[in-house]
This record gives sequence, structure tokens and C-alpha cells, in this order.
Amino acid sequence: MSIQGMDALMAEAGEKAAQVDTMAAETMEAAAPVGDFTAGALNRVVAILNEIMPLFGEESGEYPLFEGDVEALPGEFVTSLSMIATAATDADMADILSLEDLQVADDKDLMLLAGKLKTLSESRDFSQFLKQEAPSSPEPTAVAIEDPLAAAGPAPEVDDELLMERL
Repeated sequence: MSIQGMDALMAEAGEKAAQVDTMAAETMEAAAPVGDFTAGALNRVVAILNEIMPLFGEESGEYPLFEGDVEALPGEFVTSLSMIATAATDADMADILSLEDLQVADDKDLMLLAGKLKTLSESRDFSQFLKQEAPSSPEPTAVAIEDPLAAAGPAPEVDDELLMERL
């Protein structure tokens, strides 16, 4: 395969990955809790979320504060909360926070969620679990791609007489 062909495949793979990311974001957006949420209650959750995210090695910066009340939680916000809830479950801490706890409908539910997130943020067991589970990011390595036809060697020459005998 030529380098141009490989470049085209890589570009196509990148496009497919972007499509999958977009579809995942749209799905998370559609499944986001709907209710009456004030900026104050949301920002309490954001403050604790921003304390926890560095434990995951997230260097994307802090989640921005909400400037106004909302009726549906943003997909990216729900994704971050889901990641934390999944990690809590994996750490055998689902009694503190699970995906079911993310089904919020009002400020009261957000305050309960903020308390659960705060408990996790202060938990040594949770931070230790995340340190153990953190995958090391290996350096990308070049992979040699062999042409299977070249590995088979040259094509055997066919003797015309042999062919004629078989006919």
C-alpha cells in the first residue's frame, strides 16, 4: 500500500472517529436530565467537579461556571459526571455515587449530588483507586506493515507443458 493510500485511510479513520464523537455527544445531550436548575446550584456542582477532574489526569481546564438557569444539563457536563460515577462504581464506591444519582430534576437533587461528589473528592480510597487505574500513555510507535504478496516470494513460473497435461 502506498503512503498516499495510508494517508487516505488515516484521514478516513479520523473522520469516522469525529463522527462517532459527535454521535456520542448528541446521545449524551439527548439523555441529559431535564428540570429546573439554577445557576447557583449548578455552580456548586461545577466547583466540586473541577476539584475531581484533575484526579483523572484531565488537563482540559476547568468546566466553566453557568451564567444562568438551565432546563437541561449540557452533554459535556453529564459526560464528566458520568465518568466520575462510573469510576466510583469501579472503585466499589457506588454507595456514595452511581449513575442513578445523576438523574436529577431540581436544585435539591443537585445539592445531594454536590454532597456525594464532595465525599468522593475527599476520599483517599477514591484518589488511590484513580492513581492505580490511570493508564500510562505509551509513546506511539511505528508499525511496519508487510505486503503479504511480497512475503510469499516471487510467483512460480508455470510451465506450458504442465498446463497442457492438466487440460
